[in-house]
Amino acid sequence: MKVARRATDLADKKYGFTVEADGTLKVLDTASQLSRSDTQRLTDLLNNTLGLKAAAVNYCDASIAW
Repeated sequence: MKVARRATDLADKKYGFTVEADGTLKVLDTASQLSRSDTQRLTDLLNNTLGLKAAAVNYCDASIAW
């Protein structure tokens, strides 16, 4: 994944993400392993990874429609 290559120092951290109402991705620090700057950097990376963002939004929309 591009994110792992661009943030190698965060590759082993545990986190999740969700799709916000406006279609942006938001990082969730589920294991309390990320600093605020780590969270912001990952959020920026996820939102700038167009294939991932589009897939997440499509999945979210399909789940809601189901």
